[in-house]
Amino acid sequence: VNDAAFQAKFIRADNFDHVKAAHRMVKFFEFKLDIFGADKLCSTITINDLPSDAQTTVKSGRMQVLPRRDTAGRAVYCDMLAAHARLFKSVESMLQAGFYVFSTLIDDEETQRTGCVCLHFAHNWTIDLSPEQSTLFRKMSTLTYSFPIKFQAFHFLTDKNSFLMKQFINQIQLSVAKEVRHRFRRHIGSQQECFYSLMGYGMPIPVIPITEKGGIRQVNHQKWVEYRMKKERALNGQIISSGSVVAEAAKSNAGVTLTLNRPKSIQTSNDSDTDTTVSTLASTATATALTPVIDLPSRYDVLLGRGRGSQDHSGNRYLRDLVREHYDLYDKATKIEKTTIAEYIVKLVTEKGGEFLKRNEDEFWIKAGFIEARKKVSHTFRKKREMDLQSVVGKQQQRSSDAKRLCVESRTRQFE
Repeated sequence: VNDAAFQAKFIRADNFDHVKAAHRMVKFFEFKLDIFGADKLCSTITINDLPSDAQTTVKSGRMQVLPRRDTAGRAVYCDMLAAHARLFKSVESMLQAGFYVFSTLIDDEETQRTGCVCLHFAHNWTIDLSPEQSTLFRKMSTLTYSFPIKFQAFHFLTDKNSFLMKQFINQIQLSVAKEVRHRFRRHIGSQQECFYSLMGYGMPIPVIPITEKGGIRQVNHQKWVEYRMKKERALNGQIISSGSVVAEAAKSNAGVTLTLNRPKSIQTSNDSDTDTTVSTLASTATATALTPVIDLPSRYDVLLGRGRGSQDHSGNRYLRDLVREHYDLYDKATKIEKTTIAEYIVKLVTEKGGEFLKRNEDEFWIKAGFIEARKKVSHTFRKKREMDLQSVVGKQQQRSSDAKRLCVESRTRQFE
């Protein structure tokens, strides 16, 4: 509770209104106490902390965080209600799984600032009026009041236009926080029609994990689950490294026997040197135990690598726009001047709040070095030149083909 980073989540969620943030924090802990109990009230929930049923729900893909943000830079949460019937275990397991998925969102500082959009797909889904389902939807709606995240919009998508479905959607709209009720959108139609409707709101349609037949795509979600488990294991390893492992390393380096947490009243003259050694080793272990990784690339981040997924990212499109603006200057510049221009483009991206990201050996997004970023910009300039040359050659070939065709037509007319 006294951690500044933890408090900042609630402050940002309520637009720096400290009174509302305090109320939200109280509701958050009440909700957490209700579904996890007092034992885990003050601990960070990892996927291994979840009961088996909740873990199964998380890994099933019914609740997913999309690997790309929308055009406004907001994270996108997707809930497939059609999979609800076959994946439902208990109200408690569903709430625990939902808590875990949303808790991964609030770990990202960019998401804390920009907020989250929720998509609820109800195609091929029949409303269940059982008491358990009513309890589940009622308690899930409290997430909008208690979780330290800005819910910017809700989209409910269904292929049914019945009176019962309309009443159900109305109840869902009334159950969310009043600050976002006016941003609750309902889309009624086929799956393809709803996708076209979502495109108008800037949603990343290609990565929405629903097949044409209404199934769930698991590829991106399985990568996400694997990433979360690796990250949480690395964080646990970092805690261990900064504790007993560092102490053992300090013993061998300092050449003395250490007693950690020794009272000041019995410290010896060698303790100051020893403490310095421990502090240095702890910071080194902390730095090497876990390289900072990016959960979800932000709007202006530039992704290094090949493939449509990277090239279609908004940050990569922004980089190509910058390259287009400075191409004439770059094309006429000397080799040294080209390096300076590339470094200037890197600076423009970072000033906008973006970073150059690359995948590490575990497929995590991490920050690329300055030289790698500069090489990426230079490569984009070269790619721009190649595309222009291909366009010129293509136009020349087209003109040549048109000329030959006209010549043949002219000779044909003469013979006629």
